[in-house]
Amino acid sequence: MFRLPDGIISILILFTMIFMAPHPVKPKDLRKFVFISDPQMSPDGSKVAYVHTTIDYEENDYVKHIWLHDVATGRDTQFTSGPGKDSNPRWSPSGEKLLFLSSGRQPEAKPELYTIY
Repeated sequence: MFRLPDGIISILILFTMIFMAPHPVKPKDLRKFVFISDPQMSPDGSKVAYVHTTIDYEENDYVKHIWLHDVATGRDTQFTSGPGKDSNPRWSPSGEKLLFLSSGRQPEAKPELYTIY
């Protein structure tokens, strides 16, 4: 199965937003953009874990956290927080655990594997 890289998809979404915007997009508008990537459906199909990325202009960096979408209610909930960059959410086969990579409390550290029950 052919799959576009996440970076290409983000660029396509960005260009779509720019050309369909009701007014010209200015650099400060980028602060409001939210990028969604790497959706992972739970084994029972009740939840979707995904990476939610925003831009932090004060720190000249981006913020990546894991969010959960409840399919039944349509509600989104932030699952991780803090200064680290969280990525690659994956469900255990039973769906009881969610694993992801994170740099933890040290944003410049190498990512480590975390498990949440």
